Amino acid sequence: MQGLDGFPVFMPSEPSATANHRACSLSVGIPLEVSFAQANQSLRRNLLILGRGGCCFWMAAQSCARRFFVRRECARRGRRSLAEAI
Repeated sequence: MQGLDGFPVFMPSEPSATANHRACSLSVGIPLEVSFAQANQSLRRNLLILGRGGCCFWMAAQSCARRFFVRRECARRGRRSLAEAI
């Protein structure tokens, strides 16, 4: 929804009950950037953590693969270096 200034806004409204039971509602316009700022910050942080964790896991998997599989295979086939195997 567009606000008075032309920017998209979130417009929550809530009916309020008064002492004389008149139908009255209250509407407040909140800019979307402000309403989603905390969610966007959490999303960026979580994606950064996921990316770093994925990179660390990938490097650990590569290291273990070279240590336990490639070197043993090179030794079994009689190659002297890893460069010959790759």
